[in-house]
Amino acid sequence: MSMNEKELLERDEKRDIGQELLTAIRDVKAVYWSLRSQICN
Repeated sequence: MSMNEKELLERDEKRDIGQELLTAIRDVKAVYWSLRSQICN
């Protein structure tokens, strides 16, 4: 179901983009280190 312009703007006003980016980076790093530790063992 697609959202119209008003709904998108209302949703985006509540978002914390900085926190979302930090969470995404931490997730990527966690996967990287998990895979690296599996390969090295």
